[in-house]
Amino acid sequence: MEVETDSKQLVAMLHGDMQTDTSIDGILHDIKLMASKVGQLSFSLVNRRCNAAAHLVAAHVARVGGEFFWDQLWPEWLFDTLAADVLIPIRYQ
Repeated sequence: MEVETDSKQLVAMLHGDMQTDTSIDGILHDIKLMASKVGQLSFSLVNRRCNAAAHLVAAHVARVGGEFFWDQLWPEWLFDTLAADVLIPIRYQ
């Protein structure tokens, strides 16, 4: 399993290539602990454009708050970004 992020510093800290930022030390510890329970897991750096859907979802949750469950239907505001991720030129109206 692969976890992608556009944070070069986060990947470097998780790989041990950079000293851990003490302000997020607890979070990194939790990430490493959960990763060890999943099994084969790698962290990789991707271009920010590759994480557009994740950024939209994070911004939405930060703005609206609460819990969200999307089983089969995603919100309309996310459709174009998801379609672009799979290279489908569709415009939801």
